Amino acid sequence: MARKPRLGQRFDAAAHDPADPDPWLALWLDHSLPVDEDAKRALVVGNASYSRSFLLPALRPLIFVFFVVVHLLRRVFVHWPNFNGALHRLIYWGLKTFATPQTNLLILRHFHIGTELLAFIKANAGPVTIDSRPLRPRSLKDLEDNVFLQHDLNVFNFVIELNASLRAQGRDLAPVARPDFSMITDGPFDFEPFPDRPWNFADVQTAVEVYTPFYALMLPRHDFVRAVNSLQLDEVIAIYVAKILGTDYHLSFIKNGHPLVPMSTFGAGYRLMMHGLDCEARIVMEHTGRYYESFAMSMHRAGFFVSAVNPLVIKDYREDISVRKVKTDKADALKIAQFAIDKWEILPQYTPMDTIRYNLKTLHRQFQLSSKTKTALNNNLIALLEQSYPGANRYFDSPVRTDGSQKWVDFVNTFWHVDCVAKVSQNAFVERYRKWCKRHGYNFSEQKAIEIHTEARQKFPLVPKSDTCKLLVREAVSQLNAVSRT
Repeated sequence: MARKPRLGQRFDAAAHDPADPDPWLALWLDHSLPVDEDAKRALVVGNASYSRSFLLPALRPLIFVFFVVVHLLRRVFVHWPNFNGALHRLIYWGLKTFATPQTNLLILRHFHIGTELLAFIKANAGPVTIDSRPLRPRSLKDLEDNVFLQHDLNVFNFVIELNASLRAQGRDLAPVARPDFSMITDGPFDFEPFPDRPWNFADVQTAVEVYTPFYALMLPRHDFVRAVNSLQLDEVIAIYVAKILGTDYHLSFIKNGHPLVPMSTFGAGYRLMMHGLDCEARIVMEHTGRYYESFAMSMHRAGFFVSAVNPLVIKDYREDISVRKVKTDKADALKIAQFAIDKWEILPQYTPMDTIRYNLKTLHRQFQLSSKTKTALNNNLIALLEQSYPGANRYFDSPVRTDGSQKWVDFVNTFWHVDCVAKVSQNAFVERYRKWCKRHGYNFSEQKAIEIHTEARQKFPLVPKSDTCKLLVREAVSQLNAVSRT
């Protein structure tokens, strides 16, 4: 009989057994929380492992007792011992010896993501002075270089120096029209191969919770407390990103709490897991005309999953979440975020158009806009003439010239009121009409001139002949000609 695959080892919907559904397969297929595919696979594999299922529950009582003893010791010995170097060597040895490749991937990946998030904020914050130390470990051996402690220092120093610069300038972070994403890695990070031996069994949560009390034991108390409180800076960093991008979308996925309300250090292991998860994000937006395209393109090129949704779909989604009654950017963003969470598994991924198609689409939009504008200006001129010279637009049926000009439009530009024709004698108008035809290059017909003069004497305008009427008609003619001749 074939051995049944372990839970979490089947990442194929075809392997689904309705009589025995795999909970980890459900989490793998679910997209309610947008997470990078590689990171999600590593988390699911770790959560489904024997280490997480059996070893961690057995170790937790021992870890808790060890933690209590360490806390009591640290109440007495606040600054001693300080074995920072030994701690990092112990972490390196433990991860190399016992941790799975997925665990090591998640831990090293986290330092890269944290570095890139801080670099993104710095690059888009305007002129600020921030002295940072990028952390990009490529191998487990690199962790010995004080990486864990430096990560915490980087975050706090960044928050302090950023806000000190902003306060000195009397300003705050603001949306950036074209954010700089050059520091964001598009694709997987370049890591050296991780150990993958039979004794590399520890999942990431087991590894984190086991090493946390050692962190408290081997560092001075203030270093450990600072490290624990840094886990709650996720919301602060997310707020910075939200201000720069002009959207609250990212705040919907931060669940680690704000540092103004510090939590107990006993939950540091769990919160460290949440801290890693908070760094993953994807983007959903409304495609509103052409306004979203630049942002969607830049985010796509930066390596984010982007989905552009029809605004009508967002509007019709859950009418109880009324964005229209409270019409603010924050309300819109919250509704879009809720929509993304509920519908993530069916959201189409945004794909940029090729250059030729994009240019053709832009030309089509411009042509449509020009046609609509021309029609509106044409109707506007006719509406004005109905008050000063009714029916003047129906005098001629000549086709539009190659330069876009029309005979009736040129006619009313000169004879803008019925009195311009009716108040002169027939012979005088015929002569004036002949000169007008010659000046504009139209064929002259004496019979047509007599017909126009005869009809003009039978019309009754709604407004008297005045400089205001002349200005309105000629301005309308000028606007229509400007559109028609382009």
